[in-house]
Amino acid sequence: NTLRLFESDTNHARHITKLALAMFDGWMELHKVRKNNRRLLETAALLHDIGKLLLPNKVREKYDDYDTNDLIIVKKIQNDGLGLLRPEIGIDSGVRRIVAQIHRMEYGGNSNLDQGKILKSTKILKVANLFDTMTCMKLSMEAISEIAAIKYLLLNKDEFDEEIVGALIKSINILTPGVCIELTNREKG
Repeated sequence: NTLRLFESDTNHARHITKLALAMFDGWMELHKVRKNNRRLLETAALLHDIGKLLLPNKVREKYDDYDTNDLIIVKKIQNDGLGLLRPEIGIDSGVRRIVAQIHRMEYGGNSNLDQGKILKSTKILKVANLFDTMTCMKLSMEAISEIAAIKYLLLNKDEFDEEIVGALIKSINILTPGVCIELTNREKG
């Protein structure tokens, strides 16, 4: 059972890492950014939930269906996990900053963060993480469609950077209505 939960966490981390990097690559085409930022985002995406590995099984088994007491435990454990990301074990301060910002956004609210100081990499990771959470199958709740998740992100412009959501749309190739495509069996769709 514990192995299954660990596997779920690592699959989530791998999936949002791929998604975040695809978004970054699309966004990077429009902006001049250092390639080092991509590496920092990749590492942060893989490690952003490191604290969840320390959660008691009874809380971990709930996935994201936490009550108020569970959220207190998750917030504390995520902070403990952040403490594992230290320079002396080779973790770049940029990675730690991205992960710390994600934790504050997810568990501390956006109100205590200056929006101008939130890194683009953090915004990318936030969108990728939420998109995966909304569209992935879980035992505790049914996944929603990719279109419904995109609509939610687009409707909440004050919380999600429109340009970053655009990079998500581009990276998962959502087509506009009326577009004709050729399927792998050569039929038109």
